[in-house]
Formats: sequence, structure tokens, C-alpha cells
Amino acid sequence: MKNAPELREITPEYVMQLGEELIDAVLEATPADKVRKHFTAKELLAGLDPKEILAGFDLKDRLAGLTPEEIRRYLEQLEKSTPQ
Repeated sequence: MKNAPELREITPEYVMQLGEELIDAVLEATPADKVRKHFTAKELLAGLDPKEILAGFDLKDRLAGLTPEEIRRYLEQLEKSTPQ
């Protein structure tokens, strides 16, 4: 325990700090695949920049899940919003 106080100095704040240190230590020691199974994909990706995520995929994978109609609509929208 880092900087453990004397027994008479244990406060709620110190207990919370210990809990946070314990969580950090457990997470650091746990393989990523075991940690990932406890979260949804949305939770895992929260806070990440979509451009950074997509940069790791080729074009086919980026478009996966979109229908041809959705792609066409997006291209039309893009053409309208792009100055000529």
C-alpha cells in the first residue's frame, strides 16, 4: 500500500483511493481479452476518434454493413455539399 497511513488515519477518501489503486492493479494484470468480454463494443469504442478507428480498415471493411442505396445517398449528399 502506497503511503499507508497509521490505522487512526484511515478516512473514507483513503479507502476510495485504495479501491482505485486495486482496480488499476487488477486491470493492468488482466489480459485484454478477459477485460474486453465484460464490455460492449460501444463501451470499448466510446471516446475514440472514428477516423482513427477506421484508418485501420480497408475501404471494403469501412463500407461493410451499408446497403448500396445508403452508399448512393451518401455520395449524392457529398456531391451536393462539395463546392465545384
